[in-house]
Amino acid sequence: MGRERRLISPAAVDLDRRHLAALEAMADRLVAEFGDDLVGLLLAGSAVTGRMREHSDLDLYVIIRPLRRQRRTRYMDGVELELFVNPPARIGREVADPQSATTHMFATGVVLHDSDGTMAHLQAEARATLAAGPEPPGEIPALLHRYMPHDLLNDVLDVAPHDPAQAELLIADTVRAALAAHYSAIRRRRPKPKYELVDLQGVAPRLEEMLRLVLDAGLPLGERVEALQASVAAAITPLGGELHEWETPWEHVGVDGAVGEVIADG
Repeated sequence: MGRERRLISPAAVDLDRRHLAALEAMADRLVAEFGDDLVGLLLAGSAVTGRMREHSDLDLYVIIRPLRRQRRTRYMDGVELELFVNPPARIGREVADPQSATTHMFATGVVLHDSDGTMAHLQAEARATLAAGPEPPGEIPALLHRYMPHDLLNDVLDVAPHDPAQAELLIADTVRAALAAHYSAIRRRRPKPKYELVDLQGVAPRLEEMLRLVLDAGLPLGERVEALQASVAAAITPLGGELHEWETPWEHVGVDGAVGEVIADG
């Protein structure tokens, strides 16, 4: 990938001059380090999804032939680059998981260099995995997703009248548990935390609206707790709603203490 046939150009990625220069400089450095062992480069994250902010970095997957992996943070003229260095086989395993961040990165990323078609293949695999979506939650995870938000909500109700600061911490935990439950129920991968409410607006706008009330520090705590109760109920409705008396199915436990398969007949 010499200078005369560079694939990183303003036409390949929509970056300002400073970020593009940093990316090109890093590519040169990687070519010098790995030579013919450099299989491919893929730019991912906010740099290609149009969500770059002031403090965003450049996420760069570096695929190499040697069977080793490494994660690096580097700075090029003040631009932060996060490098994920892996062999193809490792990425192949990761993009088979719909919940893996690598799957989303590869599915939405831009291939900057592909020496032998490996990058195109991995990207196709990632997109197929993402399109299929996560598997529905199993019986035990579904029960726990229904249980945890309500358990945390009860803790909020206990402490809110006398310890607002502790209630704030518990409210945040309850929101996270409710989001985990809802995303599991709708078989959608949870996005990066800073994008969660934006993503939720597109798939569950009423829940997003309620959660914004919960998180609005300008509202009285009592109103926010009421909104939290409504949010929890809405989040777990697709899983069957609130639990009362309940139990998980029996699971086999080995002599070494390892948990095994569910015992179908109890």
